[in-house]
Amino acid sequence: MEPFVTSRAAIMLFTATLGAAILGSPWAKAEPEEHLIAAVGDIACAPTSSYYNDGFGTRFHCRHKYVAALMANEPVERFLALGDIQYENGALSAFNTSYHKWFAPYTGITRPVPGNHEYRTPGASGYYNYYSAKTYAAPPGYYSFDIGNWHLVALNSNCAALGGCGSQTAQAVWLKNNLANTSNKLCTLAFWHHPRFNSGEHSGAANMTWAWNILDARNAEVILNGHEHSYQRFRPLNRYGNVNADGIVQFVSGAGGKNHYSGGATSQKSAFRNTTDFGMLLLSLGDSYLDYEWVTEFGVTKDSGTIECN
Repeated sequence: MEPFVTSRAAIMLFTATLGAAILGSPWAKAEPEEHLIAAVGDIACAPTSSYYNDGFGTRFHCRHKYVAALMANEPVERFLALGDIQYENGALSAFNTSYHKWFAPYTGITRPVPGNHEYRTPGASGYYNYYSAKTYAAPPGYYSFDIGNWHLVALNSNCAALGGCGSQTAQAVWLKNNLANTSNKLCTLAFWHHPRFNSGEHSGAANMTWAWNILDARNAEVILNGHEHSYQRFRPLNRYGNVNADGIVQFVSGAGGKNHYSGGATSQKSAFRNTTDFGMLLLSLGDSYLDYEWVTEFGVTKDSGTIECN
């Protein structure tokens, strides 16, 4: 497998640069628009951790410095932080010391969702205070935005903190209305912390079934999650959890640096699983497709492919 720099996104960037150089020539043609985003969760260990090492970590712990560096030389437009962004309890002081040390350059492009560790501080106040006036993040923790022909939806999977999850809750009503008002967008991507399906130490988050059902009815293409400290890509699944060519592809990108979870069996619904590397999921959003690459902290691509919009 070639490294990420030879991906379709990099080729398109080169082509666009070349096209700009010859702009105005009779053979210059507009290239399809692509937008590069990065996504990962379970990121920064506590600055009080014995593995912290002034932010440089050890070989198998506190590797968020090296995961963050994967965005340094890429034209990333948005960074999706998939929860458990700052351990152990999402305190504002820890955010400012550990996470901020390496992710500060990407603050302006960050679109986060809270994880369960953020809520170990009452009301996830450290999370909301850190991102206040910096990003879209504000209580109750769900929102949406557009990138090109894609509609992206951020949800809050910390059900207890919201008074419960389900098809009749305020978040569900918001999601239905939000999707109904964005029918002009061809492609849909949603992200939250706890994965509906999972291979590993955690079970799947059945209390997020309502979200999967709503998104499946919309013919959404992709769901991104964290929580399990590994990388996973599932086969396309419909609302019943059955493999279906028109179903949603779920990615678990939870290898953001804290540590690894290597236990648990691999589900038959899983298409790819890595429990030994830290890394970042990179997505190139095209007009009617998405290219994905999972790149390790050492710049090696270990999973890649294309998903067409429904």
